[in-house]
Formats: sequence, C-alpha cells, structure tokens
Amino acid sequence: MPLGYATPYHPTEVSNSPRPIQFPRYDGTPYRSPSADALPEDVLLEIFDAYRLELDTYGWTHHRGWYKLIHICRRWRQIILASSIRLNLQLVCTYGTPVKEMLTHSPPLPIVMNYIYNTLSPLDEVGALFSLQYSSRIREIRLVRIPDSSLQKLVEAMDKPFPTLETLVIETLSDTGRLVLPPLFLGGHAPKIRCLTLDGFDIPGQLLSSTRGLSTLWLERVPSDANLNPETLLSRLHGMPHLEEFSVSFCTAKYAPTAGNELPRTYLERLLAGIEVPSVKQLSVTLSKENLFVIPHLSRLMEYARGLECPVSRVSFSESTVSIDIRSRGQFICSTPYSVQVSCRWLDQQVSVMEQICTQLATTLCIVEELDLTFYLDELPRGWVGEISPGRWRSLLQPFRGAKTVRAEGAVVWEVARALKPDADVLLKGLLPEMRELDLRFRERDHRETAALAAFGDFVTLRRAAGRLIRVRCNS
Repeated sequence: MPLGYATPYHPTEVSNSPRPIQFPRYDGTPYRSPSADALPEDVLLEIFDAYRLELDTYGWTHHRGWYKLIHICRRWRQIILASSIRLNLQLVCTYGTPVKEMLTHSPPLPIVMNYIYNTLSPLDEVGALFSLQYSSRIREIRLVRIPDSSLQKLVEAMDKPFPTLETLVIETLSDTGRLVLPPLFLGGHAPKIRCLTLDGFDIPGQLLSSTRGLSTLWLERVPSDANLNPETLLSRLHGMPHLEEFSVSFCTAKYAPTAGNELPRTYLERLLAGIEVPSVKQLSVTLSKENLFVIPHLSRLMEYARGLECPVSRVSFSESTVSIDIRSRGQFICSTPYSVQVSCRWLDQQVSVMEQICTQLATTLCIVEELDLTFYLDELPRGWVGEISPGRWRSLLQPFRGAKTVRAEGAVVWEVARALKPDADVLLKGLLPEMRELDLRFRERDHRETAALAAFGDFVTLRRAAGRLIRVRCNS
C-alpha cells in the first residue's frame, strides 16, 4: 500500500494546499477563513504532534491516524514524512493489508505486525511472511491466538536478528498442542527488546541471555518438561537490571498428573527461593489451591510491602476465587502493588486457603492500618451456606494486629459477626487490638442494617469494658 493510498487502499488525489473553509457572515455573504497553509511548518508540526498524543498509540498507529493527515495536501504530507521520528510514524501489517505493495512503495518506516484473535487468510499469511523479510525494520510483533498452523510458519521464519524489535507477544491458540521455537529464534539476538511475552512455548534460554534491557517478561503455559533449569533462568533474570514485571506459569494438561504437577512444583520452589527483588514495585501471583506450597517463598518477597505508606489490605471472596492485596491508602485497586489470588470454589475452601496465606504473611500484615473484607453479594449463593468455625475466621483475622479500621461488605458481614461474638471459651481482647472503627456495608438498603449492628453488640460492649471504644457504622 503506497502512502498515496487511503484506507481502504484506493489512490486519492492530494492538492498543494488545504482548501479554505467558508463560513457565512451575519449579513449572509461568505467569509473565507485563513488557510492552514499560511501557518509556518514548525506550528503545523506542533499541531500534528498534539493530534498524535490525543489519539494515543492505538489510534495514531494501529488505526492509521496519520494516514488521514498526509492526504490533506502535499505540504502536510512532506512535513509529516520529514518528521517521521518525532511523529512516530509506523507501517502496520495486519488483516486485509496489501503488505507487499505497502512495504515495496513506502518510505523505510518502522513496521508493526498485528495479527490477533482471527484466522489469517492465505493472502494475510503471505503478507505476514513477506513482512518478516524486513526484520531490521520491525519494531513490534503481536501474534495472538491465531491458528497454530499459521503461527508455526511465522515463528519458523523468525530465525534472523531483529535489531530494532522492542515488543514481542506470541500466544498459541491450542491448550494441548505444542509449538516449537527455531534453534536461533530472533537470531539469538534482540538487543532493543523491552517487552517479551511467550505463551505455550519452552523458555528460550539463548535469547534471554541477550535481552538485558527487558522491562516486562511473561512466560505463560510453559511446557512441564521445560528445558531451561530454574537456576539458569535466575541467572538470566539477575542480568536484567531494568526488569519490572515477571510472570511464569506452566501448562500441565497434556501430561500425566504426577509429571504435570511435581515438575512445576519443584521448578517454582527452586525459582522462588532464588529470586531477590529489593526494588520490586509490583508482585501479582495467581495460584490454584494445590499450589499453596509457594506461600513461604512469597512471604519473603511480600516483606517489601512493609515500605508502603499507610498500608491498606483487602481480602475479597467471590464465586471462583479468593484474593488478598496490599496497597497504600488512596492507591487505585487496579494498580495494587502486591496481590495473591487463589482459584477455588466454596466459601469454606476459600476461608481455609486465606487462613493459611494470612498466617504465612503475618509479619507483613501486622503493619496494615485498614482492612477490607468483601463479598460481591449481600447473601451467600445457594449451596454455600454452611457452618464455618468462628475459629477459622479468627485465625484469618489474627495477623491484622495493627488494623485501626475494619470494613466488612456483603455476606462477609455475618461471618465476621460470628467470629467476633464472645463466648466462654475464647477471649477476644487480643483479636484486632488496635481497631477503632468498624464499617459495615451492604449493596442494597433493607432491614439488614439493624440486624448487623445488633450482631456486633456483644463485641463492642466487651471492648468498651476494656476501655477501648469502637465506632460502628452501617452504610448501604
């Protein structure tokens, strides 16, 4: 697609200058506005750059926002193409693009390959393979969930150096199939790569030895018989001083249960035992309930959360997962720096899992000042209702010794009320000793407020007798 072509790739005529816009005067006679052609080149360039920033990368590059500008007039086209670096001009190879024609007739601009979540037509596949011949110009490659037959062809063609590649995301479509990277994937050398995601492939040890500039590394659904041992992977990670995000998960669906579970377990234990991340800014872990063996290692990494200012923790129960996160007060939940999520159903399982996690993280959770306990419904789903020992909930709450404010939302309110109800066998003076405020919340306004306040009455009275006043609020 030559740059003289506009979407959908038909040639367009461009004039030497933009056409003035005519506005009617108050008396009805036409008024000709000053032409944009009268603006100096540096002013036009500032306007183009502001437009680029407003569109963001997706609109400017992937939706070809800059194509529209170069078809206004020849002068604009010349200014834009002469400022390709400042304006971050890139050619996008994607579905329906006549790639061969575009790359043959266009200036040597950086290339973006973007094929995600769709089947490639024969012409698309030919175009994608053709674009890989320009490996020295390719800046970004995203091959996500396309058919394995097409993906394997493209991956095999990536056996040469990509000196300007910055982002590489490759995800297989199949959960059971296994694709193979070529022995010299990316020529074993991608010096400028910053973000690397491989999903469904073995760990490319040789490539990782030359990617010291990585800031993001995601290795997802790694085959259970991974060739790269954890100690070697650790040595590669230690050689990445700019690494900010690292994720690894294993695919065990096609292997026998013993081989599929034991190897990832051993691998993860050895990997976590050797990780040292004193400057970690974000740690997010997702586990199944069978993988809680890693929690002792995570407790060491979560120690860095002690540096947070006014730390807040949220324990969240849902239909299929339970999670705990730690962040600073006022920090958005979506940017939580430390979180652990476990996939499991039924409230009794979730409470048991969270009890284990909180106990292991006790040295970190003791500094939390605000604790949120949430469930997404005001009542437990049918089949979830059952007796969970108050002692289990007390064990979960015990590590939060420094919490001054406790919030309970939804169905969790009643569970916490049972846990804090004094009885003859249990003294509650050592449970949540610093709590000064109890905030109860429901999603719907009805009779629950009065019942909730009454449920905590004995606990509040006990604390008042000990000289510790607690303010209780109930909001809907």
